[in-house]
Amino acid sequence: MNIQGTKMYMLQQRLKYIKFKLKNWNKEESGDIIKAKIETEQKLQEVNQINTSEGFNEERQKLINTLQGEWKDHFVQEETFWT
Repeated sequence: MNIQGTKMYMLQQRLKYIKFKLKNWNKEESGDIIKAKIETEQKLQEVNQINTSEGFNEERQKLINTLQGEWKDHFVQEETFWT
């Protein structure tokens, strides 16, 4: 990174670059937490609807339990993100 200008300008440009890199790193490492939570909610709702319309199924119940666990994990991650 070769920046020319005043010391303040160079600092500003370096901070912008670091911000850009950190945002990309955050997306790659944790993904989009809110999007993942919403997708899990949708899957959970679909499976619950199938379970309601077709009756109880032990395999679907296991899937519901797994999805609920994933949703709780996403919720905790989102809560941590906002604090």
